[in-house]
Amino acid sequence: MSRISTKDWRNLPVEKWNVSTAHQYLIDRNRELYGVTYEPFGSGSVSRRWSTEKGQLKNAIIEYGAEVIREYIDICFATHRVNPQYPAMSFGYIFAYKRAELQQAELSVKRKQQQADSAVEAEETEIELDWF
Repeated sequence: MSRISTKDWRNLPVEKWNVSTAHQYLIDRNRELYGVTYEPFGSGSVSRRWSTEKGQLKNAIIEYGAEVIREYIDICFATHRVNPQYPAMSFGYIFAYKRAELQQAELSVKRKQQQADSAVEAEETEIELDWF
């Protein structure tokens, strides 16, 4: 069985996402949705901006989990309004200016997990009842 690259966000389970996966997701989604090359947020040299964003992503994945960060990014893409000054969306930008969406993502993931847990419990109860 071959190993899935951490940059292959389409095939890597979200619970195994890391900084490279999340950045590749942002790069690909900006290209798909807006037709632009991804640029990290902030001022200073490009290498410094990449480094800063990688640190932000790492800390966010550690604190909130990869599933929440994926949901957060998706919510931000869904609500983002493109304008000439900011034709795309970077993680540094959303982490600085779209924090309310992070709370929405946390709640969304929590609800999905509760629904999955309830479905498992219902299935287990059904199996127990079938036994009788």
